[in-house]
Amino acid sequence: MVITDLRNETRNTSLQPILDKKGGLYVVQTGPMDSITIKIYTSVNPLKIATDNRGTTVELMMDTPPGSARNVSATRRIEYWSAVSRKQLMQGGLVGVLWQSGQEIQLFFGLIASSAHEVQSSVEDNNETMRLRVKFFDPAIHVKVIEWCQHGQRARHDTRILLIEAPIMYESNQPGEVMR
Repeated sequence: MVITDLRNETRNTSLQPILDKKGGLYVVQTGPMDSITIKIYTSVNPLKIATDNRGTTVELMMDTPPGSARNVSATRRIEYWSAVSRKQLMQGGLVGVLWQSGQEIQLFFGLIASSAHEVQSSVEDNNETMRLRVKFFDPAIHVKVIEWCQHGQRARHDTRILLIEAPIMYESNQPGEVMR
């Protein structure tokens, strides 16, 4: 659904209010009683590629989601992220990056490499943006990040990057041996 909304030329989509608010919950009805809810983070800006004990990660800067996460008080922002650290942007959580350049849209999946403390530290100085490190499954995103960092704002004018978070822990859903 999100990809369909991104390709829609009109601004009359379920995604548009979320883009206008700089992030939020995207709810898709999958049946009369069923729905899927994902969190969308906007204005994702890949900053750099780094290597550490978790392997190769990409540092992303993005809009802080609306609500308490944008509180003007740094103490309140840190308290918010501390309270939700086991439910939102948790280390090991599965995320996807939708990278749209014109009509071409690519989806890259990865695991959050930032600890809860790192997320809290990233919001300490600014209530509008936050930082997150992601270890992506497909290394092709590294080439895109390098190109992104080498180009100026003019070359980026038709590009939109969103981070999508599904509230699941990848490690707990990883395919494994079938129990007998």
